[in-house]
Amino acid sequence: MLKNVQSYSYTFSMRRGTVNVWGPTTVERVKELQQAFAKLKFLPVRAEHMLMSDRIEYQGYSPYMEVVERGQVPPMYAIEIEKHKNGNVKSAKFVKEDWNIT
Repeated sequence: MLKNVQSYSYTFSMRRGTVNVWGPTTVERVKELQQAFAKLKFLPVRAEHMLMSDRIEYQGYSPYMEVVERGQVPPMYAIEIEKHKNGNVKSAKFVKEDWNIT
């Protein structure tokens, strides 16, 4: 028999969303995304290559995304990246997009 077991009530409100990255995936692009994801504190939990539209769709969590309640559709975001002259990411931000993907 288990003793001193506590039950926890977790809230399902989380800051999460879908991020679309358009275009070909190159080594330079992957490094840029790693830096941008780090600046945005974005934790991807799913990635899917959408071959027909040449994009990668990431789903994940970030403190810079909107709060989404359980059962709601998370917003879709693009990432705007500003770079230093040496090519490193200076800043990054999420920009909400429409779900109308073609």
